[in-house]
Amino acid sequence: MQWGSIAPHFDGSGRSGDVDPEEGSIPPESLAAILEHCPTDHDVTYAVWVGFGSWADRGDRHALLPGWGGRDYLLFEAPKAPIMTWPGMDPIWPQSANLIWPKDHSWCVATEIDWDSTLIAGPYPVTQAILDDERLETFEVDYGDDLSWYGDHFNPLPDWLRARR
Repeated sequence: MQWGSIAPHFDGSGRSGDVDPEEGSIPPESLAAILEHCPTDHDVTYAVWVGFGSWADRGDRHALLPGWGGRDYLLFEAPKAPIMTWPGMDPIWPQSANLIWPKDHSWCVATEIDWDSTLIAGPYPVTQAILDDERLETFEVDYGDDLSWYGDHFNPLPDWLRARR
């Protein structure tokens, strides 16, 4: 099920930080819990979308990872931690990285810019530990699963969403 279909107050026009899950950022306590299960002995790479409107100075100090559809990311290397502030960014609220991975590419944490979900890929022991962690709301997803607002096949689409079709 999707948030837009089960939240009676939600009309698709914006989110309330007091009630609705964030889009494009994972809360630091959730990210910390996930990262506890992601092994590495080295710094990790963090990719933060350049399209967030709070960059005071993007400069040329950081590598740029070109992405599909204008989703370019600035890259940062740092110890594995739930980092919420970035050099050159002056955010209105804490902002997690959108992608996190270790040097050996053995796992990846991906928080999509426009979604309220974070996807984790990795070896079975890592993903199973995350699925079993009671601090997190987790579900196993398959390649073909639809995580968009239209992907809720259990609840009827709300009127505001049906009107967009």
